[in-house]
Amino acid sequence: CKVGNTEKAEGLVETMGREGVQPNEVTFNTLLKGYFQTQQFYKSELLFDHMQSNNDFDCGTVSIMADGWMSSGQMDR
Repeated sequence: CKVGNTEKAEGLVETMGREGVQPNEVTFNTLLKGYFQTQQFYKSELLFDHMQSNNDFDCGTVSIMADGWMSSGQMDR
């Protein structure tokens, strides 16, 4: 995600699931950061909603979301 290749990161998360390795907050938070860095705000919202519905987030997640929206100029979300 650091280099903006979120599609590759998404593929890795899918592979993890198929191999029986469940993504955790660290995995999802890394993907969230990548979505904000590449301005894929819709995907960040979808992932955050997924994380909330599965109670799979932490204070770092909330911080990433706030920082992402503030740096994008869309804090009204």
